[in-house]
Amino acid sequence: MPNRNRSMLAGRPRVRDITTLAAENGLLSSMLLAPEMIAAVEATLTEGDFEDPARAKMFSLLVEMNRSGEHIRDQRLLLERLRASGLLDELGGPRQFLAEFIDHTEPANAASYAAQVRRNSVRRRMRTLANEFQSKAVADADPADLAGWLQAELGLLQSIASTDQHASTVAEACESLLQEIRHTAETGGSPGVLTGIDHIDGYYGGLLPSRLYVIAARPGVGKSSLAQQVGEAIAANNQGVLFISLEMSRQEIAARYLAKRCGINGKQLAAHAVSAADLQVIEKAAQDARSLPFLISEPNGRRATLAAICAEARVRKTTDGIAAIVVDYLQIIEPTHPRQTEYEKVTEATRAFKQLSRELGIPVVLLSQLNRQTEAGTKPRAPRLGDLRSSGSIEQDADGVLFLHELGRGSVRLMVPKMRGGERSEALLRFHGPSCTFSDAPIEDHDNFRAEFADYATDSF
Repeated sequence: MPNRNRSMLAGRPRVRDITTLAAENGLLSSMLLAPEMIAAVEATLTEGDFEDPARAKMFSLLVEMNRSGEHIRDQRLLLERLRASGLLDELGGPRQFLAEFIDHTEPANAASYAAQVRRNSVRRRMRTLANEFQSKAVADADPADLAGWLQAELGLLQSIASTDQHASTVAEACESLLQEIRHTAETGGSPGVLTGIDHIDGYYGGLLPSRLYVIAARPGVGKSSLAQQVGEAIAANNQGVLFISLEMSRQEIAARYLAKRCGINGKQLAAHAVSAADLQVIEKAAQDARSLPFLISEPNGRRATLAAICAEARVRKTTDGIAAIVVDYLQIIEPTHPRQTEYEKVTEATRAFKQLSRELGIPVVLLSQLNRQTEAGTKPRAPRLGDLRSSGSIEQDADGVLFLHELGRGSVRLMVPKMRGGERSEALLRFHGPSCTFSDAPIEDHDNFRAEFADYATDSF
């Protein structure tokens, strides 16, 4: 009688070389032989990763039995559970089931089989996506919308296909941290990307990798200007930045950039009211900008959804090696579906950007509006964490929160009420309207400054 497992017994082949059905059979057999491996397999696979429906149901049944503490090695109990669920007949009856999954002499190899089942699942998703894209391409679909849809789907597929390990020992984590510390010491750099704002760079080491930062303010205070300035400072250090602008056009962003570089009022640039001499200076600054890795994205419509924005970020990380992402701003991201409430949209977005920062290993800066409560009364009060508009998840998901509070006469109070691993702090900034630029103001400019206490003064008020 021929042995269907002869090839395995005579020099076990690499799991990646076997067929889809063989990989699924091998995984289920391994789970039956070594139930202690089921929890680890469950962390990497779902029922949807199986091609054969009966084997997918059997996988879910074994996971359920393991969770409830049932004895999976008890063949009578197992057969009874399969019979009660109707799976035994789908799998060919008791004899076929025993021959397929139980009567084996080779050792269990759950991890390798699970990896192969996952690879097969991703390939099927790729084929499905390719077929769906081909169908949409030949239909009367808008090319821009189709490209945005494809970008979003590819980003999702890339995250699903990732095989990065999510668990490590504390010793491995310590060694990883030590390597980062040594690298910083050798290069004389910073653990994060530098923003050009002395208070942020000096107190917190810049914007740290894998963190979500929220810059919030009422309209007109300058959060977009600060975000663009931070992005430009990062790019000036030859680190790529993706600036996703849902509010300003690229022409507005360019006008602000050139106003800073040329010393020309941004309103004049926007109105094209510049002299011949100014034009020469502008042309020189525009030439210099070619070497700046500052990418501007202006998504709109379907391309302004959360999924599309995250997909573009993944693509830019792969193709351009971006070191930071800026999103301007949270509340005008398009909802995932028409019935989604503002609360649901904001909650979904902050959690997605938090996960995106961790996935890509770079900081994400997310701009947000504050509610009108800060303007209640005769004198606008300083913002608080509870003023973050629409959803408490902003405060929960953000690693760092920065508020801008206008004090008048060009002074803006920078407040940091939350910073993971750091202290809360405040600083005074000077805002120059014509160039939309923030600068660190001397502490003497603060209303509470007293000359007799200058030796003890800090920039935390």
